[in-house]
Amino acid sequence: MEEHLYHGTEARYNEYSILELLFDLGIRPLSPDGTLRGALDGPVLDIGCGRHANLVEHLNGSGLKAEGVDPDVLDELAGRDYLMKQKAEKIPRSDGYYGTALSHMSLYQGGMLFAGFMWPEKRDGDFVEAYKEFYREHVKPELMATLKETKRVLRPGGKFIIHPIPLLWLMDVDSELKSQGYSFIVEDVPPFIKKVSDHMKEMGMEYMKRLILKMPE
Repeated sequence: MEEHLYHGTEARYNEYSILELLFDLGIRPLSPDGTLRGALDGPVLDIGCGRHANLVEHLNGSGLKAEGVDPDVLDELAGRDYLMKQKAEKIPRSDGYYGTALSHMSLYQGGMLFAGFMWPEKRDGDFVEAYKEFYREHVKPELMATLKETKRVLRPGGKFIIHPIPLLWLMDVDSELKSQGYSFIVEDVPPFIKKVSDHMKEMGMEYMKRLILKMPE
């Protein structure tokens, strides 16, 4: 079992091992009998599950009902009833259907200030402000629509686990979401398989972070 986790099917875009992906999301590795330790509340929705939906397949194979949504799901997989080849802004499931939502290496792409945090020499004010303006016009509406739909399909009080933390998005909507009853937990994720880059260390980011966003009751 452990041999498979370390060297087996790659997750997302063939960049992440299943073990690394579980670790990033705070899901404990499999126990000897093949069950997940500290099992998530199911069913589980993987938002941005990737072309191969490997985390969804892995969770289902571990006995935990999981579904995935991603516009890049391979056509040959899209016919499976637990995979949705689409964006997450309108999910064909009833209110409160899922117990947990996950997103790994997905929401951060539009919600993290890449150049400002990864390349310090490019952090001039004009560049940062231009990025924020682009984000608010082109990215934020889709992210907020995804969150609104996630809230609808999650049970009240359900958890949405995101890695890495979508920093710019969170900074921009922090007070707005808290006023609506959301609560946040931010956790450090120490390097496991891949080390934190030197640029991140220069910026004082010793660890990547994940966000646990608890839905209003």
